[in-house]
Amino acid sequence: MSSTGNVGSFVALSSSNDDRHPPECISDRNPDTYWATTGLFPQEVVITLPSLTNLTGVTIKSTNVRKLSLERSKENGPTEFHPITDKELESKEGHLQVEEFRLKSPVETKHLKLILQEGYGHFAFVYSSFPIDQLQNHENLCGHKKVPFLVCTEVCAHVL
Repeated sequence: MSSTGNVGSFVALSSSNDDRHPPECISDRNPDTYWATTGLFPQEVVITLPSLTNLTGVTIKSTNVRKLSLERSKENGPTEFHPITDKELESKEGHLQVEEFRLKSPVETKHLKLILQEGYGHFAFVYSSFPIDQLQNHENLCGHKKVPFLVCTEVCAHVL
């Protein structure tokens, strides 16, 4: 388990671990680090948020991910996950994919599961994942009231 950009958030578990590119890299705010899958799909990582959050979307930076699903749990422990959305990502031929998953309405979330269903190769890489919560939580966490919310999420990764 690793602390993320917001006090109390952490990577709770993952389906694979490479010592050189562990899952905690998706939340370390370093653009040069990443979680590398160890082959075979699906691959999963669960991120636990510091408190129950009204999630309105997620921005994910990755490479070689073909299909990605998001699930959430509002339970105290990472159990009873429910689908949020899934998306087929466009191939960038090994270059960075930046995908925004906007939800139609906020969903209460304590644990966020990223499921890499398919890849464009044997391995896929996730550089970062930023849950987007309601603007009120955004202002409370980082105080950037005049910065466009999505831009600030990319800059300060206040929830993760």
